[in-house]
Amino acid sequence: VTGEHIRKDVRENQPGVTLHLDMQVYDIKTCLPIPKAAVEIWGTNATGSYSGITGAGMDFLGGAKVDGKANLQNRAMRGIQITDKDGAVQFDTLYPGHYSGRTNHIHVMTHTGQEELPNKTIKGGKINHVGQIYFDQSLTTEVEKTAPYADNKQQWTLNKADMIMAGGTSGNADNVVNYVLLGNKLEDGVFGWINFGIDAASARDVRVASECTDTECKEVPFKFPDFGALFGGKGKGAPKGGAKAAAPKAAAPPAKQA
Repeated sequence: VTGEHIRKDVRENQPGVTLHLDMQVYDIKTCLPIPKAAVEIWGTNATGSYSGITGAGMDFLGGAKVDGKANLQNRAMRGIQITDKDGAVQFDTLYPGHYSGRTNHIHVMTHTGQEELPNKTIKGGKINHVGQIYFDQSLTTEVEKTAPYADNKQQWTLNKADMIMAGGTSGNADNVVNYVLLGNKLEDGVFGWINFGIDAASARDVRVASECTDTECKEVPFKFPDFGALFGGKGKGAPKGGAKAAAPKAAAPPAKQA
């Protein structure tokens, strides 16, 4: 979705388990953090629906049925943050739900060379990386037992059966978020952290699902077949593998998993 806003909290009062997500981006060629990069995330709500689309765009994947017109204007679970000198960003989002054929995941895209506009959106620059991050299966299993996740009746795919997740672990990459619980129960929230490398010289083309201004969003018609762009873009110089799990410098020290 174009026209996303720079913001830390993307929950918009939707129900679910709060996820405080800390990510660090570094250059795979220099192993140095990348400052001033725009990190964009989007994920489903607790019951497996993406915002910013009418719903038709995900129907063939088994996505939940939603009020299309209202959901197109919904901006929950989407946002951008700019990396600090340590290449780190923080988001307050929700632990994502699932939809048929996929395990629980969050999409991540990075931009460099972008311009920040007065309305807290970005333009220009280039997209270097499009990927997905995942979660420990035991944690997800417990989250799925809570409301409103438990109300989602779509088929649930476990990590081990998700082929897209498996494809992101080539080269011994680890695309699973480290985590620690913030209280005695899941409802108290989860703190998660992960870092990942990108090829800062690469430029990728991605399919746009919707185009948003400050006042409205308009869906871009889906064209078959475009599966490569849908699941990670296409272009030269794209890094292989998924995210590499380690605590970013700006995050709290690694904690033993709950």
